[in-house]
Amino acid sequence: MRPRSGREAAAGLFGDIQADFEVNSLNPHTFLEGDGCGAAVVDVDITINSTGKRVHDDVVHFFEFGPDGKVTSFRNFLDTAKAIEAHS
Repeated sequence: MRPRSGREAAAGLFGDIQADFEVNSLNPHTFLEGDGCGAAVVDVDITINSTGKRVHDDVVHFFEFGPDGKVTSFRNFLDTAKAIEAHS
């Protein structure tokens, strides 16, 4: 995964996800709202294709919105220690 910018690059995110992970389940369960932003806490269960290791954890998807209501920024927060272990 890497930083991206623009619609076309954002669409590439889904190709990378498909190539790198098998998504066993993805269940948003908590939603937070702020001025021009929002977040979802998501229960994820994925398998890393390169190692076969499975990771089950909560991640946070954070969105910022422009005045037109369209997403201007997205960030994903996760337990990096679990991610490093799953990839090694």
